[in-house]
Amino acid sequence: MAETKIRREVDVVEEIEPMVEALTAEFFQSLEAGYPAPRPIPIPVPIPIPWLTGSRFRIWKQDPSVGALGYRLIYSPGLVLNGPRDARIQTHLTGTTPVIRSSSGDFIFPPKTPESDCAHTYAVVRMTLTMYERANGGKPLPWAWNSSSNTDPVTCHPRAGYGANAYYSRSAKALKFLYFKPSGWTKTVHTCRSLDIV
Repeated sequence: MAETKIRREVDVVEEIEPMVEALTAEFFQSLEAGYPAPRPIPIPVPIPIPWLTGSRFRIWKQDPSVGALGYRLIYSPGLVLNGPRDARIQTHLTGTTPVIRSSSGDFIFPPKTPESDCAHTYAVVRMTLTMYERANGGKPLPWAWNSSSNTDPVTCHPRAGYGANAYYSRSAKALKFLYFKPSGWTKTVHTCRSLDIV
């Protein structure tokens, strides 16, 4: 093993030395001729790849009750904890949350399950908040109840109760998404699955 390592270092030195000699000769020839010195060829320095923190989510492209439009994967940069939650947003669904992320930090679950509803709701609320913060010059936008002594996040309830609605409650510090069954339909419509509503 040690011999292989030594040979590789020698090979590298043998390759670099002729390049340095050629550059040095070219440099002095250009100075004698009165031309500006040629630029040295940069030797690449290995830079470690930064460890990216973030999670992938599977979200509906549009409200699934409109048609079979399918999903798309999105990447949410930053630390997303089990829940899913972060410092600004958390989800709550009795009997389901906290939803546990995979070993790679992703929140990808089978469609139309309570876990996928929690992940979808969090991801779309996070995307929306990030979009408005970008429009605000990258400055954080506090919730109405936030102050120097109160940094409570908003709580998203993907299946808050029965009804054809979704609403924001400032007093409860919550976004509540309801579900209902339209007359004549056999399937239940979950407002938390609608990209537009969230």
